[in-house]
Amino acid sequence: MAVRWGSPGDHSLIVLAPSSVQDSYDLTVEAFNLSERFRTPVILLSDAALAHVREKVEIREPGELNLYQREKPSGPVNGYLPYGTLHNNVPVMSNFGDEHILRVTGLVHQESGYSSDNSQIAEELVQRLARKIDNYQEELPAPFFYGRQAADLIVVSFGISARASLEAVNTVNSEGFKAGMLELRTIWPFPRKKVKELCSGAKKILVVEANHGQVREQLISCGFPPEKLRGVNKQNAEVITPSEVLLALKEENS
Repeated sequence: MAVRWGSPGDHSLIVLAPSSVQDSYDLTVEAFNLSERFRTPVILLSDAALAHVREKVEIREPGELNLYQREKPSGPVNGYLPYGTLHNNVPVMSNFGDEHILRVTGLVHQESGYSSDNSQIAEELVQRLARKIDNYQEELPAPFFYGRQAADLIVVSFGISARASLEAVNTVNSEGFKAGMLELRTIWPFPRKKVKELCSGAKKILVVEANHGQVREQLISCGFPPEKLRGVNKQNAEVITPSEVLLALKEENS
């Protein structure tokens, strides 16, 4: 929640959550691509536990990476409006020093890039900044689903906690359970449509997260009844272990 609401003013932003070292590499590449595509900062939401993990990583050659190339302005330089030409609600963007002048400010601005105190301009700008991300969520990394597709019990998790969750789900499924696991890779915008699509058939949902239940609140806002949800939480700087998730799974399945 801190990365979502920790700045003044309403806005949309993109937050990705890796669960492995390989995922950290892959999502970093994706974060740069999304930043270029949407002309916005992208946050890679890692944690201390993942930062201390040592694993093999496949680092691709530069030519193997699929890199997004930003659209550049064209046409006359005189009278050019840096925010006047939109592609999917995102202004085409020149590089600093190019012949098409780029103006940047942290204030509400006009199409020229100069600041403005006009309330209508402010309203239209804030709405566009939301649309440029919210209307194109299908381009963001989708959740991973593991385990049984028609699961009675589904675990929802992200980051380092997703690893413990997956191990626990694999264990109970080897014992004959019908469990699934949804790993969130995009935290914001919250993938409401995909989560409802994958979890609506479950009788019970375990939300495993190292906080007081922030993703659980998002599931409630998606329409899942609170009595259908159970949080598996820790807030003591220790990671959630597979055995803790396993215990919760077996309690719910008993």
